[in-house]
Amino acid sequence: MKNILIYFFSLGILQLSPLAQTSYLIKTYNIKLPIDNIGNLAYVDLGLEEDGGTFDDITFLYSAGFLLSGKNGDSLWVNGQAGSINMSTYLPGNVDSVYYDPRYKLYTLTSSSEPFSDSWLQWKYAVQLGADYYDGNHDGSYNPVDLNENGKWDVSEDKPDILGDFTAWCVYNDVVPFENRRNVKGYPQGIEIRQTVFTFYNSQFPKSPVNNTIFVRYRIINSGKFADIMDSVYFSAWADPDIGLDYGDDLAGCDTTLNSGFVYKVTTDRNFGNNPPAHFISLLQGPYAFIAGETFIDNNSNGLYDEAVDISLDTAYSNRGSILGIQNIIGAKNLNMTSFIHNMKSTTFLDDPKNSVEARNNMLGLKGDGSLINPCNWMSRTFYGGVECSQVNPYYCYSGNPIIPFGWINSINHDQRIFINTGPFTLKKNQAVDIIVAHIAARGTDALNSFEVTRNNSNGIKNFYNSNFIILPTEVENEHEIGQIALNNYHLYQNYPNPFNPSTKISWQSPVSSWQMLKVYDVLGNEVITLVDEYRSAGSYEVEFSAVETRHGMSLPTGVYFYQLKIGYPSAGFLTNHNEQNFVQTKKMIYLK
Repeated sequence: MKNILIYFFSLGILQLSPLAQTSYLIKTYNIKLPIDNIGNLAYVDLGLEEDGGTFDDITFLYSAGFLLSGKNGDSLWVNGQAGSINMSTYLPGNVDSVYYDPRYKLYTLTSSSEPFSDSWLQWKYAVQLGADYYDGNHDGSYNPVDLNENGKWDVSEDKPDILGDFTAWCVYNDVVPFENRRNVKGYPQGIEIRQTVFTFYNSQFPKSPVNNTIFVRYRIINSGKFADIMDSVYFSAWADPDIGLDYGDDLAGCDTTLNSGFVYKVTTDRNFGNNPPAHFISLLQGPYAFIAGETFIDNNSNGLYDEAVDISLDTAYSNRGSILGIQNIIGAKNLNMTSFIHNMKSTTFLDDPKNSVEARNNMLGLKGDGSLINPCNWMSRTFYGGVECSQVNPYYCYSGNPIIPFGWINSINHDQRIFINTGPFTLKKNQAVDIIVAHIAARGTDALNSFEVTRNNSNGIKNFYNSNFIILPTEVENEHEIGQIALNNYHLYQNYPNPFNPSTKISWQSPVSSWQMLKVYDVLGNEVITLVDEYRSAGSYEVEFSAVETRHGMSLPTGVYFYQLKIGYPSAGFLTNHNEQNFVQTKKMIYLK
């Protein structure tokens, strides 16, 4: 060990501060959630009075994480990080690394950190291990320096990938050998996960959905160590929610319109009282998949999307926040939740998976033995609103709405474990697949109202994701408010897609009628084109900008451009309504040929 430490010191690694932060307690408005550097959520021992994740300092989430499975040729593999079912197949670090290297820690950032502070400098180690960053000076490397020495960050300077008000990044891989794995056995596949946990805070609206939401981005990479292509891959956002002291009274279900699974109560709890919280897990961004005949026309019939040959019918997107924008994957689409199932601890008919086959079956929406649940003879077969058991999709357990109630509703209280599944997709060597999951919790006036509030919050978080994490939701109390949130504010949206070639769409909204002006500029501040310069009524608008149709009639070179919206600034120099408030906002976009 002494020689190892000398080696790390010679690399400058032991200058890291803190030396090895392997766990952290995330705090939102009401939630406290322990995390670690190998993918465990809640199932982390920090020596706290309450186990796991807490809401109002009472446990609501005992353990959460994920499962991943696929095919290496004809061989099935399964791995994951799901603590309370004894699945732990990942250790810190990149593939073929030494897990006890102190660089493989949690790297944490806050939006309030001073630019070029120690946390920004520490991020260079994360970048070496695969973390994202904003390359302000376009030199291909991360070097956060105040180039003009003005004491603040400018767009021409490097910056960490700060996704929210709090960001935690780590990397881990499936290095745990066969003999050290419990229950679900298997061999390492050279899979690497670069994980980002992030949160936002809306101080103006304490009941905003973002204040009690934990976002997790799983960047999955096949290193190619054992296979260039992993087929038939499925991902499961998994959790063991324990709501309060009486967690044996929990119920489970799913909402296919929100790509969500949930756990809730209809009874009081000895710790939470008459209004225990509900917990939703939403698949905000599913993996991308190329599907011949659906997402592209396969002109050469090779089953692969060839950009120069095939015709794209769809585009998948990876939302990366306001700094890095939106990545588009032409010819593919983002997969939705493809099934939902639950386990109930220590039951013979739906127990936790005990091997790879049972785990894979659960990820396919099946019982461990591979059979499909038949809603018409299933133990929990309560149907409301005239819905017949033969009408529901058996791959989505308890897809009804317990508030009305309507549809298939779970009626067996138990200690629940839930699988929010998506797939199949492909992991090609060194081609990252990003999946984003949100853990959302809320309390209402009673148990069922907690479910209603949390479901509405989940809808608000879905809209927040669709805005590329830009428009912070306010207080979401009902469906009508969800649709009205954004209409009360001025807003200039991130262009879509971004980067783009050759055209992109720019959207904005104004709550008042006013003169509105939208211009595009190059990095030197020269005007490229005026897209809008006219009086418009209150509402939402969208225009298309083409890099080959500019003010001077010339195609633009590849590079960074800025678009600026002004509201209440007419060309004639006067306001059309003296009660209007002037609004100016500028955003960056990237043109890539």
